[in-house]
Amino acid sequence: MGSLGFYEEVFGKHGLIIPVYSNFGVIRDICKELVEVENPSDEIVGEILSAVYSPSHLAAMVLERYPHVPIVSEYQTSIAESIEAHFLGLGHVAVAGLMPVVEGVGRSLYEQRGLGSRRGNGIVRRFEKLVSFAIVKLMREKLVITLKLNQC
Repeated sequence: MGSLGFYEEVFGKHGLIIPVYSNFGVIRDICKELVEVENPSDEIVGEILSAVYSPSHLAAMVLERYPHVPIVSEYQTSIAESIEAHFLGLGHVAVAGLMPVVEGVGRSLYEQRGLGSRRGNGIVRRFEKLVSFAIVKLMREKLVITLKLNQC
């Protein structure tokens, strides 16, 4: 327990990804809880993840992080309003507010990475290509690092 691979395995088993911008102490604690539950309900997963997505953490992301992230900054008002809706108990409104954000950011990244035009139908195909592009890029970067380490 404690390796990034272990955390990936535990989160992945429950259909989750490791939350970004989280410290390993919080991630470790979440993993401890997830390991103890075979098939957690959505309610239990929500309670567990609330340690990461607390009001203060999300407020910091909206005020200090998202305004400085290219592409995402274009949607900072929609993100802030969706977070507010979530904490007001308006879950469907929160999700509905984030859907165009996810699609818009995805379309912009797709075009920015030279994979094609952001316009048109086929958002699922665009996301599939974007994910494939990211995987290939990551694998290439890992290969370069491995080669450099082997030369030392």
